[in-house]
Amino acid sequence: MSLLARTYTAKNERGKMIGLCLGMIGIGTAAGPPYGSVMNAFAGKAATFLTLAGIIASLGIFQLLYTGLKIEKNNEGKRPTAIWDLLKDVYILIALGALVIVGLLFGGINGTFTSWLIGRFNPFKWQLGLAYLPFSAAYGLTANLINFVPLMSWRGLVPILGFVVSCVGLISLPFSSSFFATFGSTLVLGFGTGLTDGIIFPDMATLVDIRHTSGYGSIYALADIAINVGLIAGPFLASGIVRVLSFPWAMWILAIICFVYTPCLIAPWYMMKQHQQPTEETEILLNGSRRPSNQPTSNNN
Repeated sequence: MSLLARTYTAKNERGKMIGLCLGMIGIGTAAGPPYGSVMNAFAGKAATFLTLAGIIASLGIFQLLYTGLKIEKNNEGKRPTAIWDLLKDVYILIALGALVIVGLLFGGINGTFTSWLIGRFNPFKWQLGLAYLPFSAAYGLTANLINFVPLMSWRGLVPILGFVVSCVGLISLPFSSSFFATFGSTLVLGFGTGLTDGIIFPDMATLVDIRHTSGYGSIYALADIAINVGLIAGPFLASGIVRVLSFPWAMWILAIICFVYTPCLIAPWYMMKQHQQPTEETEILLNGSRRPSNQPTSNNN
């Protein structure tokens, strides 16, 4: 993602490319559980992992042959902002906190959803992976397509909407009356998390451009750490709540955490909107100064 952020400097193009990358991650996440459950049910566990290892090795060799190995030297003469300095920026911390919560939702669902399905609906073995398909597919498609929508100055409000939609999916999930009825709630949840990630990931680079020296490796390393912190903490938190209370309470507490954090996302949106207004005014002035000088002027005589 740091490579994409460096290659595509225009905000719209950067959002589309990073959103496309997130979309591919979502598609892989969507295909993973059904692939694993079907292969494990009909071909066995060994065939499942051997096939996956062969695919990964083939893609790795292809990428090595296609791109090669090279080290590029930074000739710009500017030292990127250190990670510790980025962590002192409150706006970046707020964005990283949102990514932690998204990872928390992913981890909480992945750690408890399967056992709840087995205990309540007793589905077939191959259906367990299928249950995650709407969630992951909605996430991948939304994270990709949201950057192709002309959002203008309201772009920063999309993660806030994403958190609210995620709360709706979490609250409604325990009320599902059948195995296939869970698809609606997980679809809503995937849509909400896709809205949040699809905007925050590209805007992390924009935050660095606005407030620091452009060095995208550090900010996306922090973003990756934030997501993984949530993925690690999610199963522990959700499974602990399930053990003490129940699965519905685990989903509702995750929804409360998500809802309480939502107002914090207003601050980065407001800061970026304030920065965008002078930029747009400057572009208008520049476009006006570039008009041909030989245009006819009105004669009041």
